[in-house]
Amino acid sequence: MSDAIIVALITLVGVFISARATQNKVQSEIQTMNAVQNKELEHIKEEMAAVKRDLKEHNGYAKSMPVIEERLKEIDRRLNKAGV
Repeated sequence: MSDAIIVALITLVGVFISARATQNKVQSEIQTMNAVQNKELEHIKEEMAAVKRDLKEHNGYAKSMPVIEERLKEIDRRLNKAGV
């Protein structure tokens, strides 16, 4: 075999090894990024659940306020009638 062919084969093997190492590195980085994104997504979901709970609580207060206001008006009317 000529020296050029041997050098070409060695170079080809080197390229394959390098490409495989790069592929493994990229796959590892992608897995790491996916794990981080999944954690962030889970955190966002937890925050959204907290916001929904707060919103439901707020809506409960918003529904009860007109009732409370009406009761206060009735009490005020009774006090005004009684001359207090």
